[in-house]
Amino acid sequence: MRIRGRIVTGEHGSAFFDPGGNCTEAKVELYRYIDGELNDDTRQVIQQHLDACEPCFRAYGFAVELKRVLADRCKDHVPPSLVQRVREAIEADSP
Repeated sequence: MRIRGRIVTGEHGSAFFDPGGNCTEAKVELYRYIDGELNDDTRQVIQQHLDACEPCFRAYGFAVELKRVLADRCKDHVPPSLVQRVREAIEADSP
């Protein structure tokens, strides 16, 4: 990551401003930040921006909550009868 003045270039070439800068560009990296996909330098810059910027911090909170709700609600429930049939098929194929 390169820092030139107040412009920061992220790992994938996306540009955003450091704390106090333009929020639109900072939000480009937000989901990658949440998913832990950023290098330490970029993660630190995003964290500093979130610490200094209330609107971006609220957007971060919303994104984290949305991800949690989706993970909780979007789980497939496998019927016990299917689990049993798969188990029996695996056992039948075992030597």
